[in-house]
Amino acid sequence: MATLRLLPLAATLALALTSRAAAGDVLIVDATGAGDFSDLQPAVDAAKNGDTLLVRAGAYSAPVLVDRDLSIVADEGAAVVVNGLFRVSGMGPLRSLLLSGLQLEGGTNGAGVGTWTMVISANMGSVRLDDCELSGHDGTDLKDGGGGLLVDRCMDVALIRCRLEGGDGGNPTYDNPTIAGQGLSVTDSEVALYRSLVFGGAGGYGVGENPGGYAAAAAELSGTSTLYSFYCFFQGGDGGGSDDYISPVCTDGQPGLIVRAKSTAHEQASVFVGGKGGYSSAFDHYCNDAPGTLILGSLIPLSGSPRALITQRVVREAEQYQLEVFGQAGDEVWLFASTESDFTFLPGRHGGWLLARRAPGLRVPLGSIGGGGSLKVDRTQPGLGAGVEGILFYLQVVVRDSSGVLHLSNPVALQALDSSIK
Repeated sequence: MATLRLLPLAATLALALTSRAAAGDVLIVDATGAGDFSDLQPAVDAAKNGDTLLVRAGAYSAPVLVDRDLSIVADEGAAVVVNGLFRVSGMGPLRSLLLSGLQLEGGTNGAGVGTWTMVISANMGSVRLDDCELSGHDGTDLKDGGGGLLVDRCMDVALIRCRLEGGDGGNPTYDNPTIAGQGLSVTDSEVALYRSLVFGGAGGYGVGENPGGYAAAAAELSGTSTLYSFYCFFQGGDGGGSDDYISPVCTDGQPGLIVRAKSTAHEQASVFVGGKGGYSSAFDHYCNDAPGTLILGSLIPLSGSPRALITQRVVREAEQYQLEVFGQAGDEVWLFASTESDFTFLPGRHGGWLLARRAPGLRVPLGSIGGGGSLKVDRTQPGLGAGVEGILFYLQVVVRDSSGVLHLSNPVALQALDSSIK
């Protein structure tokens, strides 16, 4: 492992990008009432395009965002839970939304049935989720489980280091079969996943003379959709079991990924695992295990070996923090940074590029990865400039391996703040 201390890098990065960033205000959201707002919806309604909502630890109600250009970021070390259905819709082509460090917990409709935890629909702008967890509501008796994330008619959605989990189905009956929730559903959209985990919900258990409930796939593409998956894991839900003594009415497991006709998935170093079939205890019978994938459209493997970039999500002026790059010994590493984000697949760099190619950026050499497989770079965040409360940076590294082949890491979103914002 190699460790470098590069103070000039921090100053260079800030000076090169600060003047180009359209920095907005930082609004504090604190459930205790100690900030500018105590819940997310009033903060969203008051924010201007380009603002940042810095969210302190606590529980909040999910907001509805329509055509907004915002960053909603959990403060470093803060456990932020957002309950209910989080909706994002109608974003124009120059809008961008970032959610960072949030734990989204799905809810139910008026009938107690699980809903989607987050719905992103009809957006021409970009939506980014970094270091977020989305958990669908587990169904209770006779109720369906909720889904993790639904993406519908969106041009540019990317998830980085996220966990998406569909809720388990509730206990079913013959008259009321229950269905678990999917971790991710994509319709007529383009989505990129980096180092993320996706799980389908398990089928509910049939008690007495009742059958097992239906499991859900981890992810499903339908319509004309495109998915890019870089070093991700997909686990389909296990089928529902039953102790029905009349017939063996368990249900099958579901795939890690379903790709419907006209849709395409591109995967690099990703794993797809099907769910196990349910068990009928009265008959000692197992239903069918699912395959890892069900492909009716296209599944295209991508060459290359992805690298990993890790850092914290929030840093204040004069604070020290660390970048860590994981790869292979001898990798030469360059850091790229931009204040804007667009997704582009780059075959020549064996990965998905998430920094805006149309916007000015910065490239800085970091050094080489040592025998331990990682490179650590210590940094001190410099001042952001007079009157600037916060700037959002997107960071990504390019490495050149010992054979001269280029590879990309996952991107990360780093929110820099003025030191006066505590």
